[in-house]
Amino acid sequence: MLDYLLAQLLGLTVFNSAISLRLPVLPITLLLSLLVAVLAAIVPVRRAVSVEPAKVLKGE
Repeated sequence: MLDYLLAQLLGLTVFNSAISLRLPVLPITLLLSLLVAVLAAIVPVRRAVSVEPAKVLKGE
């Protein structure tokens, strides 16, 4: 909610117009954010899964 208020403040002070809230943008933004997070987690998760804890603890 704070981001919407800050966007309104910025729109009014810089552009002299209010910013309308578009509801279709919210789910698209949520899905895109989740997609980026999953893609960014793939490589670290694969590396973590391939590690054998016993070898790491032994120092090999």
